[in-house]
Amino acid sequence: MVVFVDLDDAFPDGSAHLEKPFPLMVDPIASDPAELPTLPTSPNETTNEILNPNRNGFSAALSCYPIVKEIARAIDLNTLYALSNTCRQFHVNLAPFRHQLARETLRCENEYIET
Repeated sequence: MVVFVDLDDAFPDGSAHLEKPFPLMVDPIASDPAELPTLPTSPNETTNEILNPNRNGFSAALSCYPIVKEIARAIDLNTLYALSNTCRQFHVNLAPFRHQLARETLRCENEYIET
């Protein structure tokens, strides 16, 4: 998505602001920054649900093949490998597409020339 802003028509009082052109398609809970779970206040109280701090909008985008494919076209294989090793959630999201993404990454133009 692209948003064009004409800065020549900016209001001097700062009243101009950008609005979202359509409702958010991603689940807002998944796109909010994750909060770490709080410690139980009493020894008998336990938390059954542990929040994953790596679940956010970007990790949700990495589970969508068309988005990951376009990212892979703009980076090389080493960068893709580094991205998948960033955290477990990114690795889990990228692992099913590993063979397809390896073919989409940037390559040196002299890679297939024999010397």
